[in-house]
Amino acid sequence: MQVRLRCEDWDRVMAADLSNVPCLKLAPGFEIYIMPGGLQVLLLEDAAEGGRALQLLRASMRDPFIAIDLEWRPQFERGENHPVAMMQLASSSVAVLIRTCRIRYRLPPELKEFLADASVMLLGCGWASNDERKMRHTFGIGRQHFGRFLDLQKVAESLGFKRRTGLARLTEDVLGLSLPKDKVTRSIRNWEAKRLIPHKIKYAALDALVAGHVFRKLIMTRCGAPRPRCARGKGAFMTQQACTSAAAAQAAAAAMAAAQRAAP
Repeated sequence: MQVRLRCEDWDRVMAADLSNVPCLKLAPGFEIYIMPGGLQVLLLEDAAEGGRALQLLRASMRDPFIAIDLEWRPQFERGENHPVAMMQLASSSVAVLIRTCRIRYRLPPELKEFLADASVMLLGCGWASNDERKMRHTFGIGRQHFGRFLDLQKVAESLGFKRRTGLARLTEDVLGLSLPKDKVTRSIRNWEAKRLIPHKIKYAALDALVAGHVFRKLIMTRCGAPRPRCARGKGAFMTQQACTSAAAAQAAAAAMAAAQRAAP
């Protein structure tokens, strides 16, 4: 297995205000935000543009790994079960935000095909808890319909992290970064709003982009490979086999197996 880690200036990315970055409106319901370092955020609100959005995502892939995350309206009362309002998919440099609440809570056929593609390794984080349940409730499909899948929590656990370590903690420990949000701001977000304000778009994109970056750096630094350095500048890619020794390969294999066993 090979991973490619993109060098990012995360301080600039975290500080960026999406209301002040270039935004390309490719079609009604389809726009692209250009973040520092060339990271792209594709906001999709029209199912007819789903194929084009996924083509751009595929073109950006430098390894098989695509992070996946879901968002839904907060639930404050017993018995509430709001559907998935947004699905986020991200390569190392492009995040696609599919606002399913704007396309009748249905997945475009091209998206279903992408999720089922065995050449793509989807990467969730704590997927077996709420995400799997919400995915099935909203779209009638789940983990078993994905081509391939790993859970970042299980990979991290197999590499020495505590059980069920969340993305925020993994981001701090692996990247030395703090995600720019907390439980309070997250809990009051209405992901079904007619129009998302820029900081919500940014946070949704970062959830997926950062998860993929954490995974890649974990594999490159915890599986026996030399610690990667961004010697060629921001935006460059480092390519490395995930493991370079028998012991490291065994650790990586155990991590992958554990993640796959954890999937429902």
